[in-house]
Amino acid sequence: MRGHVAYVSEPGRKALHAIDAEAGKKLTSVTLPKSTSELQAVVAGH
Repeated sequence: MRGHVAYVSEPGRKALHAIDAEAGKKLTSVTLPKSTSELQAVVAGH
């Protein structure tokens, strides 16, 4: 989660979704080249 945006993977569909946690709405989705098993995020400067 970053700010009020949660990132949710859907491995079976090779998808990653950005969800507005406050509004409970999907902001966007992308199709990944491979399915995910784990996700890790890095923020520049931290």
